[in-house]
Amino acid sequence: MQRKTSQQGLVGVVKLRNEYHVHRKADTFRVWSATARGADYGQTVSGEIVRHLAKALQGQTVTVPKAESELLKSGIRLPYNYGYKLHFFAQSALIALVATRNASHRRVGRGFEYDIA
Repeated sequence: MQRKTSQQGLVGVVKLRNEYHVHRKADTFRVWSATARGADYGQTVSGEIVRHLAKALQGQTVTVPKAESELLKSGIRLPYNYGYKLHFFAQSALIALVATRNASHRRVGRGFEYDIA
């Protein structure tokens, strides 16, 4: 079954293991993917968090755990402070950076590295 999606506000599509769609409305990014059975999984990330990662990690090659630690030490109010939800939140912020062309990504072993511009 083909999923109908709105192209309004679409910033980009990023392919990791799954395909992630990034939409932007005002200063908020919505990063989501859908399963073959039609279930949506997504995360809302504020522009403040995406800008902070872009500035703090500029010129570096990072993985999701490095982005997690940067977010935790930033002092910005986060929806999650530990565990797998923080991991997926940090990954969503990095995906938003890739979609806005402020970073690139590549597969390394079983994971991904992100080069922040």
